[in-house]
Amino acid sequence: MQNWLKENWFKIVVIVLFLAGIISGGFSDILGRTTVTSLPPFLFLDNVPGLVGATGTFAAKGEELANKFNSVEIQCFNKYGDVAFDDLKQAGINTEEMYCYIAQGDVIKGYLSTYLSLFPITDWDKEKVVAEKEGLCRKTIMTLDRRAKSVTQTSTLINNEGELCSGLSPEPIQSYLTNGFEAVSVN
Repeated sequence: MQNWLKENWFKIVVIVLFLAGIISGGFSDILGRTTVTSLPPFLFLDNVPGLVGATGTFAAKGEELANKFNSVEIQCFNKYGDVAFDDLKQAGINTEEMYCYIAQGDVIKGYLSTYLSLFPITDWDKEKVVAEKEGLCRKTIMTLDRRAKSVTQTSTLINNEGELCSGLSPEPIQSYLTNGFEAVSVN
């Protein structure tokens, strides 16, 4: 049972968050309009060695996101506790299989969409955790700043060809995790 929980904890968290949103009436469709009655507060979690995480809503700096009604939970794991990646690499330890797990839910045109992402961790020290993910069109670098207790992302266009990527802005998109209703009013 304990191994099953270790292997499936992330799925359980997503299901619980989804059900809590439904039970609390967080999302409802009234006359074709979506009403969001609660978005998550910003929380930065860094009190367990080897675990750094955060919850909140992503907002973009200087512009609106395509979907500002989002809920995000990030959990980053270092199986060696808070040992810096530089120290682990000097000791010959492979750090390639350590990840940040990101569960995100979006309300788009009245429908709740949820998904999970794995961001490989590229740096971990007492100041920050950095994770990167390269998609078809963009590369995203996410930084959890342990001193400032903040989460930022920079997404840069790496491919502007093909049906999915053509027409995307070449400008980097910078976003940050914040309290839910602050994200709704950010311009």
